[in-house]
Amino acid sequence: MNSRLKLGARSAVPLGMRRDLSPAELFDREYPAARKAPHLAPVPSYARPLDVRRAMEVDLSVIRDQRGDLVVAELGKHLPFVARRMYSLVRVPEGEARGGHAHKELEQLLFVLHGALDLVLDDGVTQQRVRLDDPEKAIYLRPMVWRELEHFAPGTVCVVLASEVYDESDYLRSYDAYRDELAALGW
Repeated sequence: MNSRLKLGARSAVPLGMRRDLSPAELFDREYPAARKAPHLAPVPSYARPLDVRRAMEVDLSVIRDQRGDLVVAELGKHLPFVARRMYSLVRVPEGEARGGHAHKELEQLLFVLHGALDLVLDDGVTQQRVRLDDPEKAIYLRPMVWRELEHFAPGTVCVVLASEVYDESDYLRSYDAYRDELAALGW
């Protein structure tokens, strides 16, 4: 097992030896531009761009044996940010939708552990519907992507890893406000 958390080409110090820096601080040190303007950062090599700008598909690692599958998301390999928050969507009633917002700065990685749902993405120009029904596939969303989650299959469990803790001021909860913000950014 590798005891090093490789955060970039310059990182050669085992994480356990850097007690003076948190994982988030190490990440910020290795990728300073990503924190300042994540929407402008290059597409990670492990991600495939979707039709919607600032949205990508990521294949998570899977370890299979007779005991079952282990699905893994690791910083720098599947996750381009330090996860500061994790939450899950469970027991969503039939016909209900979640999301219906965008984030100004927050990045997210979404995937289903069980079941299926439709993720409807919008960058202000293009809309795309993505079916999430495989725990090995994740969607990475950079800031300023409108998202709606709908058509939840019974028993669906959706996990979201977020780059920041909850902050209501980061949310754009109306589509008109989202479009206004895009215009203000010149996008």
